[in-house]
Amino acid sequence: MRITSSNVETLSLLLFCDVLQEQIEYVFLVIFTLECIIKIIAYGFVLHPYSYLRSGWNFLDFVIVVVGLVNNYCLPRLLQLVAVEV
Repeated sequence: MRITSSNVETLSLLLFCDVLQEQIEYVFLVIFTLECIIKIIAYGFVLHPYSYLRSGWNFLDFVIVVVGLVNNYCLPRLLQLVAVEV
């Protein structure tokens, strides 16, 4: 494949979009994590009838936040540990 200025521009645009997408993902993760924490403080976590995890939508939000946090923070560090040990 021959490298042209059009290919370089396309590649740089794709890299910019990837970086932008990652930054937007972090912003939304912070927003939803703060929402989750505020609702847990306001409603309680699980013990009374109107607590945070008793609502189906809040439970879904909690699962999405936990998966997002694991995906962005725990999983990369775990993979680094595995790579170091091998």
